[in-house]
Amino acid sequence: MSDFKVSTPEQVLSEIFDLTSKSKKEVGGLLLGRFEKQKNILSISDHISGPQSSSFARVSLSDELLVQATAEIAEKGANVTIIGWYHSHPGMGLFMSSVDVKTQKRYQSLFPEAVALVVDPIKRSFKFFRLSYDDNLKKEYWKEVAYQLIEEKKSKKKKEREINSVFRKLKKLLGQEK
Repeated sequence: MSDFKVSTPEQVLSEIFDLTSKSKKEVGGLLLGRFEKQKNILSISDHISGPQSSSFARVSLSDELLVQATAEIAEKGANVTIIGWYHSHPGMGLFMSSVDVKTQKRYQSLFPEAVALVVDPIKRSFKFFRLSYDDNLKKEYWKEVAYQLIEEKKSKKKKEREINSVFRKLKKLLGQEK
């Protein structure tokens, strides 16, 4: 597979930083979007996070989150799918651990263009990664993926995100959401 670039709205990245900065433990979620083959761009349009178990150096997404993601994808239509995952390394830097590599291998077996986004909310830094294979060394390795941030205008999508965020906060306040 030739190298491609990741494209993501600044707002999506900002939301991920906001979410991951609320915990000293690792936090994770799924990246939603599509691969634009003609442009050779993996286009992130949204993210989803939810129930998970975590520690300082590990995160595991729940089955409930995968069901939630499936429902959200069905609602958004055929142009959106799970295109990767993200997780935080609070204060640890940006790299792929051996567990991360195994996780990424599973994502790429389902969606060959899948990426892993690693964020360090303490250092406010991030990188996209994916696995590649070196034929000469007969070995897999992780590598960085180039990206571009998209500045969003106050679009309908952004307004919907803001409204959904307010509803989630209200539900939490009212005790209707965990």
